[in-house]
Amino acid sequence: MATLAACADFKTQKGTAPTPRAALESISHWGLSGKLGVRHEAEGFSATLEWQQNSDAYQIDLAGPFRAGGVKLRGDRSGVELATQTQTLFASNPVQLMQQELGWALPVDGAGYWVRGLARPGAPVSESERDATGMLTAMHQDGWHIEILGWVTHQGYELPSRLKFSNGETVVKLVVRQWRLL
Repeated sequence: MATLAACADFKTQKGTAPTPRAALESISHWGLSGKLGVRHEAEGFSATLEWQQNSDAYQIDLAGPFRAGGVKLRGDRSGVELATQTQTLFASNPVQLMQQELGWALPVDGAGYWVRGLARPGAPVSESERDATGMLTAMHQDGWHIEILGWVTHQGYELPSRLKFSNGETVVKLVVRQWRLL
């Protein structure tokens, strides 16, 4: 029963109190399912997204329409593996590997915090904005402008449901359909 509750869909709730930062930071084992839209220079695509995070280790699965053209990104502090249907590559830096092989890059290190409504620790933040309830709505970090466009309540936590990351060349839009706190 607890497993079913953890994967249950959730509804957006307005006017709820923000989850304290320390509570959000304590979530180290989580997963999300959603839709990802990427526009890089003159090209764009959309994909379904499955993201599992276990402390520093992550697995991000992207699949195109009808689950075609999948990409799996697995990594931790020691390196990253990018697997497509035809090849598997290894590198120390996920951004460089994605840029080299896909032509665009998701800022994995920062995005793992941003999707939880947090700034990446140890990196300066500028132009941080909050709404009337104290929920983070925008910030600049690591050369990216991060916008949190919607929040949901899941298992007592306020978590982002819609996000946009942009850096001048690339715009990434994420709609979280389901959160899993493990």
